[in-house]
Amino acid sequence: LTADQLSAMEASGMAPIVANIVRPTVDVVLGMEAKTRQDWRVVADAAEFQDVAEAESAKLAEAERESKADRACSDAYAGQIKAGLGWVEVNRSMDPFADAYRTGYIHRREIWWDWRAKQPDLSDARFLLRRRWVDLDELLAIFPQHSDVLEQVGTGRITFNRFDLTTETVSQALVDAHSRELRTTIDDLEWRDTERGMLCLGELWYRTWHRGHVIKIGGRVIPVDTRNPNIAAAIAYQRVKVQPAVYSKVRLGWWIGPHRLEDIETKRRRFPYVPFWGFREDRTGIPYGLIRPMIDPQDEYNARRAKLM
Repeated sequence: LTADQLSAMEASGMAPIVANIVRPTVDVVLGMEAKTRQDWRVVADAAEFQDVAEAESAKLAEAERESKADRACSDAYAGQIKAGLGWVEVNRSMDPFADAYRTGYIHRREIWWDWRAKQPDLSDARFLLRRRWVDLDELLAIFPQHSDVLEQVGTGRITFNRFDLTTETVSQALVDAHSRELRTTIDDLEWRDTERGMLCLGELWYRTWHRGHVIKIGGRVIPVDTRNPNIAAAIAYQRVKVQPAVYSKVRLGWWIGPHRLEDIETKRRRFPYVPFWGFREDRTGIPYGLIRPMIDPQDEYNARRAKLM
């Protein structure tokens, strides 16, 4: 209810009662998902591989249970139904004391993606960016090679004696970081919180295209790398056929505001974030869920109810 509606109802001696007809509908849809949820299964293409498929299904169900994938998918499905978009991260765990894989729900406010992508799984997207706030001590443990930059960037001021720039006591990384902060147009509040001691870590996955040669081994397609002795021997003895191809590689960049910490090449073919789409506008591609088309009937119902009272 707006402020004017509340004032009018108060003047009429009416209580500001709102009947929510949206939530029961959403709860029913979410309850159907929880009731019909099933474990993941591996299906064999041929009868002779049925035993292998059952063994793989048992391992997959164990990974699904230990990584809490059901809860992550349910939370992403709730975002899909309510707002039109939810995200699930599927990745290997960095903690050796935790499970081998981690799956978790990622709120939509942390993800930016390539809006020109046409595929629902973003397999044709050029980039995907996740930004999240991380404590400084955690960043120092993850990136110890950048500790000098992170410690001073986290304080909000990079300090060094300008007369010692030619000596070995001043890191070149600090000089570059100071220069980047002078040139950047990014607002300081977007990536640095000096009171809390936190920095906003940007995880940028992007795709680069290459032209080269590939070989097929046992159903797998592998780029030709002559530095690999096995691949070089297979090509020399003509055990494989070399084919020209155009393919993409996925790279990962770590950023703190204007500061690039790392930029590495990965062996991934896809981004580690899975989108759960609801509905999307035809012209703009903006996602939306069940709540948006129910707003007008909700307002009409409450307006009629208020008039009746």
